[in-house]
Amino acid sequence: MELGRANQSNWRNATKVTIPSGTRVLSLRGECDSNFDCGIKGSFKNGAVTDSSWKCHTEAASGWNGPVFNDSSWPAAVEHAFNKKSCFGAVRGVDSGASWIWTADAMYDERAYCRLSVVKKAEST
Repeated sequence: MELGRANQSNWRNATKVTIPSGTRVLSLRGECDSNFDCGIKGSFKNGAVTDSSWKCHTEAASGWNGPVFNDSSWPAAVEHAFNKKSCFGAVRGVDSGASWIWTADAMYDERAYCRLSVVKKAEST
């Protein structure tokens, strides 16, 4: 997984994170200063990217980052900017199809808890 980190001077370079095999949910917590637009952006070796298929909320419910948590009441992540079409520019190492995602209010929501259920496709025989 490659993540762009907007909280450091080198945010234009991705941070590599290893995702263990068998992972059923990807969960990311983002924090930022409300004086700036906030966002989380990432891409995965299996082709997944941060986009509106993720769910993001401003509050961390108990177990929000676990595989059995029911996120059906959580809103879809909002795509605030695409990797190449952003005032921030691209993040090196992140797929160009990835979007900066956050809650609906990227300017004033200082925290976002975002998750994506990872469904393993059945192998054909």
